[in-house]
Amino acid sequence: MLLLLLQQQQQQQQQQQQQEQLMLQLQIQHEEKEEEEEELLLKKQKKKTQNEEVQLQQQQQQQQQQQQQQQQQEQQQQQQREEAEKERQVREGAISFFYEVDRKEPAAILHALPELLSALGAATAAAAAAAPAAAAAAAAAGAGEAAAGRSGGGAAERAAAAAIKKERDRILSSAAAELRCMCKKAAFRCIGRYKNFNRGKEDNINNDELQQQQQQQQQQQQQQQQQQQMQQQMQQEQEQTQSLNCNTEDGVALKNAISELLQKIAAARGETNEENGRDTAAAAAAAAAAAAAAAARQTKQQKQRQQQQQQQQQQQQQEATTAATMETQGRAKEKKQTKKR
Repeated sequence: MLLLLLQQQQQQQQQQQQQEQLMLQLQIQHEEKEEEEEELLLKKQKKKTQNEEVQLQQQQQQQQQQQQQQQQQEQQQQQQREEAEKERQVREGAISFFYEVDRKEPAAILHALPELLSALGAATAAAAAAAPAAAAAAAAAGAGEAAAGRSGGGAAERAAAAAIKKERDRILSSAAAELRCMCKKAAFRCIGRYKNFNRGKEDNINNDELQQQQQQQQQQQQQQQQQQQMQQQMQQEQEQTQSLNCNTEDGVALKNAISELLQKIAAARGETNEENGRDTAAAAAAAAAAAAAAAARQTKQQKQRQQQQQQQQQQQQQEATTAATMETQGRAKEKKQTKKR
């Protein structure tokens, strides 16, 4: 009996020990689970904070990019306005020069036509290319006439010289008329102030009075345009001296070429020195208009280069921001991997 009691007591003690061990194991497992849950919560919170930081950085970058884009748009708008103003000034100067030369010497337009058309923006490359050829033909005809006059004595030579003179005059007059019409069309397209004014007064006023009024108005407009042209030339000269300083050679070459052609025509037609002086003045005005057009083109090129540089800077900034974000993300991943290990 005693042995049985002892055995039962031992069994009970063993069972109690086993139960205590099981309870301890369960407690340990429960604590481990709680620790794992706490770690997961901490990781989630860290992820949230990191994501919030990344979002804030991205928002800041987007705001900066938007500000930069707005600034660029404003700069581009200002540049476009400046370019439009310069083009308008160049066109007005070319138009005023055209009317002044047309009033004094219509044939001189042949030599200044390429620069005029380029300044006016008219798409008449064929006419511009034909103008120097017509001028050269006229000069050659004048030289032939002079040679015929020197050698002259016979009726056949005189008849040939007269025929050459008629042909030259016909070429000059037809070319000048066509080119005047083309330049007038381009001028009327560019500026609308020459279009159809005082229609109601035409029915009540005679043709003679209308012509007188139109002549007076044209003279006033020419005077105003001359004043504007002088002011624009002063401004253009200042801008050229400050920024470019490279258009004088082209202007001088153009002036010399035009003056030589005009001198040849003047010599062929037997014009006086005063008329030749007028032609040289017209050539100088044409050279000024050409220099102004070249200055406007070079300013456009400089502005395009500035825009390209700004775009490159923006691209570099964007690349730097993307690289920074990638680095932050990579570091976060590395931290996660180290924690898991």
